[in-house]
Amino acid sequence: MRLKAVFVMTGLVVLCAAAPSSATEWQGRSVLVIEADRPELPLYVAANEAFRATVRDASRQPVEVFLESLDMARFGQEGYLEEFEKWVGTKYRGRRMDAVVALGPVAYRAAVRWRDKLWPGVPLVFGGVDRGTFEALGRVPGSTGALIEFGHLNSIRMALELLPATRHLAIVGGPPDRDLHAKFLGSQIAAAFGGRLEIIELSGLPMTEIVDRAKKLPGHSIVIVTSFSVDGTGRVFTGQEVCALLAAAANAPVFGILRPYLGSGIVGGVLLDPAIVGREAGSSAARVLNGEPAASIAIRETDVNVRAFDWRRLRQWGIAERQLPPGSIVEFRPPSLWQEHSVGILAAAGALFLQAALIGTLLIERRRRRAVNRELHLLSGRLLTAQEDERRRVARELHDDISQRLALLAIEADTANARVDGGPDRRAEGASPKLHALAADVHAIAQHLHPSRLESIGLPATLRAFCEEVGKRQRIRVACRTLERQVEVPADIALALFRVAQEAVQNAVRHGGAKAIDVELAADGRGLALTVADDGRGFAVGGAERGGGLGIAGMRERLRHVGGRLRIDSRPGAGTTVVAKVPLPRARDVG
Repeated sequence: MRLKAVFVMTGLVVLCAAAPSSATEWQGRSVLVIEADRPELPLYVAANEAFRATVRDASRQPVEVFLESLDMARFGQEGYLEEFEKWVGTKYRGRRMDAVVALGPVAYRAAVRWRDKLWPGVPLVFGGVDRGTFEALGRVPGSTGALIEFGHLNSIRMALELLPATRHLAIVGGPPDRDLHAKFLGSQIAAAFGGRLEIIELSGLPMTEIVDRAKKLPGHSIVIVTSFSVDGTGRVFTGQEVCALLAAAANAPVFGILRPYLGSGIVGGVLLDPAIVGREAGSSAARVLNGEPAASIAIRETDVNVRAFDWRRLRQWGIAERQLPPGSIVEFRPPSLWQEHSVGILAAAGALFLQAALIGTLLIERRRRRAVNRELHLLSGRLLTAQEDERRRVARELHDDISQRLALLAIEADTANARVDGGPDRRAEGASPKLHALAADVHAIAQHLHPSRLESIGLPATLRAFCEEVGKRQRIRVACRTLERQVEVPADIALALFRVAQEAVQNAVRHGGAKAIDVELAADGRGLALTVADDGRGFAVGGAERGGGLGIAGMRERLRHVGGRLRIDSRPGAGTTVVAKVPLPRARDVG
């Protein structure tokens, strides 16, 4: 394996040496970032993205970032770092570096080891380095950065607070001889909790054995995943894959130390956020690239851990959210109805609002229409009353004045004609009957304008007299059936029904050419019903009403004024039937 790695490195060195250098073409700043593991892992993806964004925004000049991954977990055999040093030296020969950035303890150790030989005098910036590693190496000249504290011990303390009955702690990490980080974290955990809990060491085993043993952990156990890239057989895994396999198989809750693990099956914990590490390193690197000496920038300690939990795993293991420390982040909570359907809810609310506004507008409009209709109804009533008053006045004038004067004039003509010497004058003899006929016609017009009989003999008798007069005058059959008993009918209702009868009979005679007309007035416990049927030509009712005929409209308006309704049944060639129904305020017999 070692010979193969050396061969690959040698080939790459030859290729890089043959490639032409274009360093002299670049006028901006150049930065080399060194990482411990594969750059495609979520841990390093988050750190790199945050680093690049921070440097880009804070640097005064364009910055070109180069990235090298040590991949120590897979290729960290004896002599590997020496060969890698040669490869890196050859790859970047002749290219000026303005800063070297090391992310994590392993990368920091390699950068310190290579710096004097590969990048003498180049500022060194580090991020994500624990205090123990920093103190072991010391602060090298021309360096700066941020120290962190890993949250593995705090994650376990928090787990014990959430699950106080815990008696066993299983540690899962990479092989101690290949994953120095896992060895470092595991030794700290065992030292801190070995006196309180039974430590079950699963690090460095084949993954199949780790999963099998996780299924059979004793009661009141928890699992902590530290650093894991390969298992005991050399199979490569990501931290997320390890957490998912354990969470699916283990009979105990699984906790972690890195935020990218959240969502892969762990309950949560005090988790290192790589984005914070990347931003801190980017901030220090930008200051160096902008001209500040690295040695003048104080080394600071930064809290890069967050308290984050998976809502689904909390529910799975019966951990209430109220038990979590203040400021804890709970992720993967199912969205609320508002969060999931906010657009639909807003759309529905908007539609309901518009609908309510339309309904409100329609209600207001209906109220206005009702008010207008009431005004029109009152106005119509006043017009009908005024019309009847005018008819009554004209009828009285005709009856009491003109009709009487014509009658007197006819009598005087008869008397004068009788006294003429030598016999009656034929012209005077013909004028007398005409005067009597004119007086009778004026009297009939007066009765038509205002049926004074309604006030004296009532509606039934007035209808019978009217039908008899029409029949004689038009020489047609007009049958009239009225109430068998006398019913008290208010004057306004009697007048309305009589006017309807007048209009219906006159229409049958004038427009329908009727030869027979039947008029019937009936009563029940609720009101009166007037029916006028003829055998005339008939007509299309809808067309007549749309045409704006005043006769039908007048009948409807008169009946509406007294609370009645009108129905007309007719069709061309089949005669016409007019039915008017009016409720009586109090129908009672009067005789």
